Amino acid sequence: MREYKIPYGDKQVRFRIPEEVDVEILDERFVPEISDEEIEKALKSPIGTPQLYEIARKKRGNATILVNDITRPLPYKKFLPWIIKELQQAGIPNNKITLLIATGAHRENTREEMVKMFGQEVVDNIRIVNHSATNDTDMINLGKTPGGLPLIINKLFAEADIKILTGLIDLHQTAGFSGGRKSVVPGISSDKLIKVHHSFPFRSREVVLGKLKDNLFHESAMEAVKMVGVDFIVNVVTNSHRKVAKVVAGDLESAWLEGVEFCKRIRMVPISEKFDITITSPGGYPRDIDFYQSQKALSPAEITTCNGGNIILVAECQDGLGGKTDTYCRWLREGKNPAEVMQRFEKEGWTEASSKAYMFARALNKFKITVVTEKIEPKILNQMFFDYASTVEEAINKALKELGTSTKICILPHGSSIGINYQKNY
Repeated sequence: MREYKIPYGDKQVRFRIPEEVDVEILDERFVPEISDEEIEKALKSPIGTPQLYEIARKKRGNATILVNDITRPLPYKKFLPWIIKELQQAGIPNNKITLLIATGAHRENTREEMVKMFGQEVVDNIRIVNHSATNDTDMINLGKTPGGLPLIINKLFAEADIKILTGLIDLHQTAGFSGGRKSVVPGISSDKLIKVHHSFPFRSREVVLGKLKDNLFHESAMEAVKMVGVDFIVNVVTNSHRKVAKVVAGDLESAWLEGVEFCKRIRMVPISEKFDITITSPGGYPRDIDFYQSQKALSPAEITTCNGGNIILVAECQDGLGGKTDTYCRWLREGKNPAEVMQRFEKEGWTEASSKAYMFARALNKFKITVVTEKIEPKILNQMFFDYASTVEEAINKALKELGTSTKICILPHGSSIGINYQKNY
């Protein structure tokens, strides 16, 4: 028997697999954190635009900076003061600078969370506004994109003289990659826009981690944001320790795409064949804080696993089912089978609950999924079409009993952080 380990909460769990079983570990590539000097150099050497100071000096007026909410924290203390200083030196005072928190459909952030993200000095001196997707009085309707999206977004950004985006570039289940245009769509979009954009036909029916080509979800968002107009972006790629590994600044598209290429190099893993069994972990706490968040570790496993194969999801889920409520669980429980849940989403469209239920159902429709956790009752998991195992070894032994020891297993220790590039016989 050979021993392996995989993240689980704030620890690693160990398990054994028979030596005769072919096992491959797929993980992201580690790159070191860059220095503050390298960050500043990137900010002062924008891609595809003049320096921010020059843009702001020419335009003057007021500036709105889109920032992430607490669910997608960035090291803002490393670069936000620089952005503000550039604006100030261009003649734009603090009272004409607004930070607009791109909450998307998430809740508002508290003052305490703002201090944690941006620092006390920024919170005390710069106006900060939480976007609310359901507050129609905050929105402006800019018509429809050529592709048919209702372009209804926060007027604080749409009407600003200087428009700046900040964000994190990472793999994304529906957009291919986060960052760039996602700060606007869905970051500061009306719920009416989000509903259309996150439903079919704009979203893909398959996993599109790391895929931009023929990805209508991405293409339609980029089309919309170009209509709105963006003057400057600052986007960050982090390493496996969530430290800054790359900063890109400048043009909405060309700067973002340079960051995307870097993200691909460290996050995308090539495979030439699929596996009978995939053992996947979100990567430990906080990525496996609840079942809702842990779903993200299934997306790469959907690509690595043969149709009809076994996926073993290893997630502590210390907060249980998660989500604002258990409505996504209710969607799963109310379906006769995963296919029926998918059909219901096709008919009713996006909500936070229905979207998560759809992604679970999509995986369940193709694979047998066993969940290893201490925090969710087996009965509840069974009602949602999942199998349960108390240990990783128990789940592996069940799968090997069904499939035999000639099967191939892959392990995804950080399943929420990697994408799979499947190229047969690459």
